[in-house]
Amino acid sequence: MDGRAALLLLCGRVAARDVVSDERSAYYYPRLLEKVRDRPAELSTGDCFYLYYGGVFQPGLPMLAITAPGRTGFNRAVQAGNCRKVLRLGARLLERNPTTLNVLLHMAVCIRDNQIPDAEFAYGQRFRNLLEAILSTGDGRSMPTAIRIADMEDDHVIKGVLGFLGSKESLGFDGDHAYSI
Repeated sequence: MDGRAALLLLCGRVAARDVVSDERSAYYYPRLLEKVRDRPAELSTGDCFYLYYGGVFQPGLPMLAITAPGRTGFNRAVQAGNCRKVLRLGARLLERNPTTLNVLLHMAVCIRDNQIPDAEFAYGQRFRNLLEAILSTGDGRSMPTAIRIADMEDDHVIKGVLGFLGSKESLGFDGDHAYSI
């Protein structure tokens, strides 16, 4: 079994690969992408679960969101506090991978801080739904009940949300899986 299939099995969604590949499924990946594009405010936590974990099976999506083309310019805009540019570049990045937590977080903050209506694209809602989906994979209290992430960059976002950034941390290994403890 490859690492991508193992990730979804560990998430308790044995048939996830089948679900996102089945044209009859409500969670068929191309249909979810269409929903992101055409009706983003309708994305549920379940939709976000399959977008996030189903994305690992999609050709062309980088395994690490931080390596996506255009990411350097986005990061510079975030550091400079240039929200107009963050929103423009972030929207492009999310077209490629709609579940990039760090991008969604920075866009939601820009929208909130500048009091921009977010009804059209619902970036903040998507961010919250993705968090809920990811946090549903475990409680994080032990390696067997770890919170499963698909992108290492998401580790920092999850730790920040849970209030663990800056805490003492060690790394644990079980087979080919790494755990932040």
